[in-house]
Amino acid sequence: MQENFTKRLQNTYIIALSLIALLSIVSQYLVRTNIESQTADSRVINVAGRQRMLSQKLSKTALILATKYDSSQTGQYIQELRQTVDLWTRAHAGLQAGEVSMQLPILENDSIKVAFEKIAPAYQAMVSATNAILDSLPLVDKEVRTRILDDNLAIILASEGSFLKQMNEIVSLFEREAQRKIARLKNIELALLLFTLLTLVAEAFLIFMPANRAIKKYILKIQNYNEELATSEEEIRQNLEEIHAMHDSLLQSQVKLKQLSMIAENTSDCMIITDKHGYTIWVNQGFTNLTYYRLEEIEGKRPGDLLQGKDTDPQTVGRIRKAIRNKEPILEELINYDKFGSPYWTRILINPVFDNNELINFIAVQNNITERKEIQKTLEEQKKQLESLYKDVTASINFAQRIQQAVLPKTEEIAQFLIEHFIIYKPKNIVSGDFYWFYATENHLVVVVADCTGHGVSGAFMSLIGTDLLNQIVIGQQEFSPSKILKKLNEEIKIAFRQDKILNYVGIDLAICVVENYGFGKNDKKVRYAGIKSPLIYVQNNKIQKIEANSMILGASRQENTNFDETEIQIESPTEFYMFSDGYHDQFGGGENQKLKKKHFQELLFQVHQFGMAEQGNLLSEWFQDWQGKERQTDDVLVLGFRINP
Repeated sequence: MQENFTKRLQNTYIIALSLIALLSIVSQYLVRTNIESQTADSRVINVAGRQRMLSQKLSKTALILATKYDSSQTGQYIQELRQTVDLWTRAHAGLQAGEVSMQLPILENDSIKVAFEKIAPAYQAMVSATNAILDSLPLVDKEVRTRILDDNLAIILASEGSFLKQMNEIVSLFEREAQRKIARLKNIELALLLFTLLTLVAEAFLIFMPANRAIKKYILKIQNYNEELATSEEEIRQNLEEIHAMHDSLLQSQVKLKQLSMIAENTSDCMIITDKHGYTIWVNQGFTNLTYYRLEEIEGKRPGDLLQGKDTDPQTVGRIRKAIRNKEPILEELINYDKFGSPYWTRILINPVFDNNELINFIAVQNNITERKEIQKTLEEQKKQLESLYKDVTASINFAQRIQQAVLPKTEEIAQFLIEHFIIYKPKNIVSGDFYWFYATENHLVVVVADCTGHGVSGAFMSLIGTDLLNQIVIGQQEFSPSKILKKLNEEIKIAFRQDKILNYVGIDLAICVVENYGFGKNDKKVRYAGIKSPLIYVQNNKIQKIEANSMILGASRQENTNFDETEIQIESPTEFYMFSDGYHDQFGGGENQKLKKKHFQELLFQVHQFGMAEQGNLLSEWFQDWQGKERQTDDVLVLGFRINP
């Protein structure tokens, strides 16, 4: 029955984690697909918008050629007109049929196709007129050339207004199509988030609560068995003390053997007295009660010849015989059999009896320990079951760790945008409630360090939720204001955990940095920061600065329209930024089991800031291990540092 429960628990746990992993992968796939779609849509909108500019440029260049044909720059204007009409026509065709070099997809929206059909007359008129102008330019007859230029210029100018108006409508249609895709993805991601939350709640009720009850039940059984074993051991100890006392009396006088026999007759223990050769001369009633052998049935025989059977350990028998040959006392446990062939476990103490240094008898005292052995066997079986359960749970948590590591940004991905950085990431219990998040566009670099409520499995679940919400807000909604990201996170967490109706003490402490114009050679670089209970430390011009975070609990506030502070830092010289959870400075150690504390941690950051970022990470990791020493890790540890050059 226990094996079925353990297997069912293991399978349920793996299925639940697999569902979470699948949902995370699907969410990531949808986000990535949407990013690619948004990138393509943005490119299409940009090209469509550029068509309006190109049409105006085409009209302007044609007008210049018509009025200033004989100027010194005529060749330049002709070349410019050819390039403009070529780019204009390729882009116009690419917006409809797709263009590899411009990375334009094939148009599939029927409404936009109809709009392109409407714009076709104006477009064709402008293209034909432009080509006529280009064909007339080599003509020698100035009067004919001028007439062709004027006539076709009039066509271009007359068609331009209609083209621009209809092109504006096409751009608007492209923009609405992009918004529709974003709205559809948001609905899908919300459904996935709700399903993930339901899966987590179901796992809590179906896995952890039953496992907790089962473990408590086993612990209680073990405690009861230990108490029974302690009682049994005490009884055996008392019996042994009584036997030693009787043994001392036998040594004093052979005559007292009869008195000892009278005492032994009234004890519940099983007692056997043999001669010096090991043949039985007396047994008490306790022996008969245990084995059903009467004295007349065993007298003159070796006890082992009658009591030992197929499951009696031959090595134990060998040790007993050796002790008897050497005239030494011995204490052993072995399986014996009663008169009817039923096995029982016995604890046997054999002592030699001497008179004037001459061996005269052996006295054997046996205790029936069958019940204790059965308890011990049960305990061993339950220990194996608990070890198997622990192994299964640990394997599941290790699987959860692989899921969490798959969700975290890869170091090589971050290094493409933050060349100088380090990450110290030390989960307390395999999986972590701390996580870091990263996203980059052409002009924005978003870096997040978060500390979720709890650690281990519960914290890891919160980190998956936090990662998913950041994907929706930053990637899905393209929000790059740290304070607005916090505001949206606050609202989403209140919705997810029903904080507006139920006071749940769950939340996320986090710091958000958005680097603007971070690319090489770009000017006006700046870093904008906002955080909740997670400050930002930075070093600029050899001075260390600290920006305090908002003090409220993310997701726990019942106040509507909560706003968060945002700070902007101009990058005028190389600047090191440090984002971290509280695990590093809350660690106990230092040889006196004290906390490291925030002030000491800030001093450490200033000491190492002049080194390369990778070396800083190594120094901080080594210092943390030295400080911790033999103390257990207090909490999840996460420190992320990066340098921005002007």
